[in-house]
Amino acid sequence: MEPVQEVSQFPFPYPPYGVQKAFMNNLYQTLDKGGIGIFESPTGTGKSLSLICSAMLWLKQHKRGVSTMDPAEGQDPPKASSKHPSWVDDVSKQHSMKKMQQLELKKRERLARSEKRIQELEQAASSSKRSRVEAVRPSASVDPDEEFVVDWDSDAEIEKRVSSDSESDSVPFSAVPEANDEQQIIFCSRTHSQLSQFVNEVRKTVFGQKGSIHRLPVPLPSPVSDENMMTRVIAIGSRKTLCINSQVNQLGSVARINEKCQDMQKSRSGKSIPEDGASRRSRRKKQPTSSCPYLSKETRLFQDHVSVRQYDIEELAALGRKLHLCPYYGAKEAISESELVVAPYASLLHRPTRESLGISLKNKILIFDEAHNLVDAINRLYSITLTYQQLAASLSQVTLYRDKYERRLKPKNLIYISQLVTILKAMLKYLTPAAAAADITSGVNQSQDEAGSQMVTINNFMFELRIDNMNLFNLLRYCKEAELAKKLHGFIERHEVSILNEDQTTSAEDDMPQSTVIRTVLDFVEALTNSDQDGRVLTAKTGMASQRYFKFLMLNPAVHFHDIVTQAYSVIFAGGTLQPLSEFESILSSVTADRLHFFSCDHVIPDENLLALSLSIGPTNVEFDFTFSNRSSDAQIDELGRVLLNISSVVPQGVVVFLPSYSYEAVVLSRWTTTGLIGKLAAKKRIFREPRCSSSVDEVLQLYASAIQNEGGALLFSVVGGKMSEGINFSDGLGRCIVMVGLPFANLYDPELKEKMSFMDAQRTLTGNGLTGREYYENICMKAVNQSIGRAIRHINDFATIVLVDRRYSTEHICSKLPKWIASRLTRDGRFGSQFASLSKFFATKRKQGLL
Repeated sequence: MEPVQEVSQFPFPYPPYGVQKAFMNNLYQTLDKGGIGIFESPTGTGKSLSLICSAMLWLKQHKRGVSTMDPAEGQDPPKASSKHPSWVDDVSKQHSMKKMQQLELKKRERLARSEKRIQELEQAASSSKRSRVEAVRPSASVDPDEEFVVDWDSDAEIEKRVSSDSESDSVPFSAVPEANDEQQIIFCSRTHSQLSQFVNEVRKTVFGQKGSIHRLPVPLPSPVSDENMMTRVIAIGSRKTLCINSQVNQLGSVARINEKCQDMQKSRSGKSIPEDGASRRSRRKKQPTSSCPYLSKETRLFQDHVSVRQYDIEELAALGRKLHLCPYYGAKEAISESELVVAPYASLLHRPTRESLGISLKNKILIFDEAHNLVDAINRLYSITLTYQQLAASLSQVTLYRDKYERRLKPKNLIYISQLVTILKAMLKYLTPAAAAADITSGVNQSQDEAGSQMVTINNFMFELRIDNMNLFNLLRYCKEAELAKKLHGFIERHEVSILNEDQTTSAEDDMPQSTVIRTVLDFVEALTNSDQDGRVLTAKTGMASQRYFKFLMLNPAVHFHDIVTQAYSVIFAGGTLQPLSEFESILSSVTADRLHFFSCDHVIPDENLLALSLSIGPTNVEFDFTFSNRSSDAQIDELGRVLLNISSVVPQGVVVFLPSYSYEAVVLSRWTTTGLIGKLAAKKRIFREPRCSSSVDEVLQLYASAIQNEGGALLFSVVGGKMSEGINFSDGLGRCIVMVGLPFANLYDPELKEKMSFMDAQRTLTGNGLTGREYYENICMKAVNQSIGRAIRHINDFATIVLVDRRYSTEHICSKLPKWIASRLTRDGRFGSQFASLSKFFATKRKQGLL
């Protein structure tokens, strides 16, 4: 990128550090060029505030024509010289500006009215509540089965038809809001708690206060009075997070909640489903579904609130309860009017979800926080598991549906439904023991492990199922446009008893509702439409029915990220630890070099606040080599224990030890229990172990913190990739020393990993670019290491030590993959004597400084 003019002032809430100024300037310049940026800023350096202050300032200035930087590459080029006189062009520009100002004025006036209305309503909050539940009475003249019959005619007519049973007609909120092409910032992170934290960070800045435009370092020209308006922020989440209907959210699983929500919308549309005679006679008679009391036509009230105030996910749910309105659909409606949208990864990365929310990528600034999770998130979103039980349930449902309405279905509809039955039968047959005993025809990239799992290419899989002659694209288009899943859902709700009696392999207690499994089947079929080289199918055909399954593996995440990087105005990847950066090559292969920008800053702490050591040899000269074949050596485990005894003697407060796996942790602690070393460690610091159950993590952390404060210190054994290796802050006394034992390489014989590595090698050979399989394998390991050791040092006054125990940490190859702020401070002497002396001196100095 060419050098551009720096911004002299940013609206940072505190005096910014030098690294924060550099971060904000580089981000501003990247946005001004419409670039793709990778921004690495260690945790504790104010990354979120820097993102907010730079990106929002750019957006405010850009919308009001303040920015004078060059237009972004990939955007519409400047128009050629006009054939009209200059004064005509000037008049045209003035007219456009005036029109935009009038639209902006109307929007601001409406927002002002909204705020006034909210204040009035809050004053009258004690008034009687309105009942929003409407009785729904079925019409006796309507055939109760009519709404379930697919009435799909032709390719030409499908575009003209609007289904009377569509979701948009069944709820007062728009099921798919109109896409908005205006400039917006969409901030994405992995969890809802991270999104809530981000909204709270916004509130710390001028963009979380009224009159934000006039509170900037250099007030921007505004076409209308903006003194009472703050930046419009909306947080969006899943139904599971935002649903306030206790009848629905108590169901627990995402699939059940989504299905119940849609079912209640249908009931509200007035198409109540009376039960037939068979159901009435059943012992498990299904009660009619009532409409949701939180779906109301008065959606403007919810939007009024979110337009003039900023809410995080939890507060949106609370607002919905207060207003007696659905916060999930209310948030969807507010997306188009917001300047900053805060969303979980799936809302943007998963194309069907993105489209259902009405999110357009055009002109959007996309910021992916915690971006080290991004590639894995894409692969998970587009990898699908389909079990034998789900297939059996789907076949029973679709067959019953076809048999019941066969005479009423048009020929083309019957053909497609029969094709779906054929596919389901073929998949079930393939997973039966008889089929499992037969060897699959040999093919390229086909492998089988000792447990009976088999990996095949997409084409070979379809050939073995004998469905390679079917046009899956047409079948999927039919299922989507004819709304087959929705109609089958309603049909199954009514005939649930019959299906349960016919298919005993499916339990009503399964996590996946019976009427939802067809959606999983269709998702799997859609996955089979990927290019043969971009995915693989893993089959498990041995064991009981509950242990047999298909799993589609997405090998090429770039396929699903291509639209994002080509359509969005700018894409920013941000994180505290993004090394090794080579992983991003897999999703940015289509991006030209001049659009890419990388920024990495040092930590804000002074050099003397971090001591990083690699340890190759223990106190009795035993070499540390924690490779899989050597790590169970008693001599090496005993030597590790002696190292921890010495560390516990000089390191105050909390010590966190990361081990490669739960199984190895058990081996180590068992050995130390036998030798009595565990008792010696416990005499120096109280010992804690990371729980495998997520619900117990907070309790263990509280006990660990209490022991540090009241008992002089504690030792916490954790696992790389476990509950405490990411998202937990071991700041100050909680993490005065982080010990990383070995390199947590994944199981090289895992069939999914083997296939991914083979794919990477093939791509490297084909294109000459990207990672090799071995490099990918190493990157997985080092990414996990970097996340774990990054748990320490959370603010400018924090101090800690990091001890890397393995001879390989002294090599340049491994050190080059560590975060720069750690690698630059790493002492690679490797000998225990000199390294332990440095450790002792570090804490002795801190004591003299009165910091301990």
